[in-house]
Amino acid sequence: MKSNDTRLTLLTGTDDPQRICTLSARVSTLPGKPTEIYEKTPEGGHPDSLRRIIGMGHKSVSEHANFTIAFENVSVFVEQYMITHRLASFTVKSRRYVSHADAGYIVPYLAPEGENDLWGNTDKPYVGPEFYGPLSQRYVHYCEGLFLAYKKLLDIGIPPEDARFILPYSFKSNFILTANARTWIHVIYDAIHGRGAAFPEVTWIGATLQKMLSRVAPAMFSKIEAFEFGKARDLNSISKLITKKDDVDTRVGVDIIACTPDPDRTLTKAAIMADTGMDSNEVDEAITDEIEDKVIDEVLKHRHARELEQVNFTFSLRGMSLPTLTHLVRHRIQSIIIPNFSNLYKCRHIIEPESIKKVTEAHSVFKSAVNSHDSFSLAMDRFEVRPENRVYTLLSGQAINVVTTINARELIHFLLLRTCNRAQWEIRDYADRMLTLLKEKAPKIFSRVGPSCVFYGACREGRMSCGKEAEMRRKYLGQ
Repeated sequence: MKSNDTRLTLLTGTDDPQRICTLSARVSTLPGKPTEIYEKTPEGGHPDSLRRIIGMGHKSVSEHANFTIAFENVSVFVEQYMITHRLASFTVKSRRYVSHADAGYIVPYLAPEGENDLWGNTDKPYVGPEFYGPLSQRYVHYCEGLFLAYKKLLDIGIPPEDARFILPYSFKSNFILTANARTWIHVIYDAIHGRGAAFPEVTWIGATLQKMLSRVAPAMFSKIEAFEFGKARDLNSISKLITKKDDVDTRVGVDIIACTPDPDRTLTKAAIMADTGMDSNEVDEAITDEIEDKVIDEVLKHRHARELEQVNFTFSLRGMSLPTLTHLVRHRIQSIIIPNFSNLYKCRHIIEPESIKKVTEAHSVFKSAVNSHDSFSLAMDRFEVRPENRVYTLLSGQAINVVTTINARELIHFLLLRTCNRAQWEIRDYADRMLTLLKEKAPKIFSRVGPSCVFYGACREGRMSCGKEAEMRRKYLGQ
């Protein structure tokens, strides 16, 4: 494992970002067309003016500059942290189809509570061999054992998407992220001063991003503390207010804990009001069950069915593995709440895929990996390793509970992809459970929802089609 292979690279970005953002700040207050104002704006824009305007809270001017950055050989924990930022576009190397046997892993500084992290004295986001202590050396053996187990599962014939459940959350990830300057400012501030500040690797990521982007747009990135306001919440502040059990229930389950009242009728009213200009009371008097059926049918046929966005559902999704959480958060138009990762080590539930469970040799390898995890957890207890550094020892099969709110339009998009036979088995199970509940709450909106072959009448997977369209129609439509 190399000691200097983690890096962030600015792949591409808006030409002269300060000039285009200065233009956006001036176009609303100066006479003339945007092109005329742009021609009069010097290269580099007006840094002092731009900084002042953003500092006043008019952050939308920074949304006109975009940057694409490659993250190479960061931990998968950093990947999970970064993709929780909703206003950004991500592409991650697949772990369903690509073997990660040679991915490698980072070694965190496993410091006891109260001690200073070595990250404060180094320019690296992880610990090199020169800093390994007894526990770090044991951690290396722990990770090497998990990667050997992963390779053995692959040799047995377990697919990569299931073998990955025993990889530690320190294994290296590669992805690209594109966002506008406003989002990057938020990401950097959050990593250095917000919820990411408790995790040394995340803080290093934030500092590296700030240094990199300050070179191309110093007015926006060199002093971000002037743009962001509000105190970061103590991640454990709310948990201190209630009495809870030590063991969290992470059995698989799905519930709708809140939703728009009478979703079918609400959607119908929104559609009629949008098309006719009638007020709410007039619509109530005009709607019949027959009209509701026809209106919803028309809305579902429309490519830009914005009316569906007026209906929302809040789900409790329990017992989800960390890989499946990645599949879920890939859908950007939702409001998702993920538990504090530093507390996950208290949950000992590791999900075992069926493909592993039904093969005796594979099951034995999996159980050995879980026992190794439990043994190392006890060692960290003895060394009083702080929770934020323990996240790197989590297995990918770690169970987690999340809450998310999604509108009906995004839910249909989600279900078209995730109820498909090509979807990863775990996210497909959650999608089917969610759809069952949705059909109870909004039977007309979701009456013909399923994979694309059901909803559109034809499979959209091309050569990758499962060829079971008739079976899918029977399953989801009863035909």
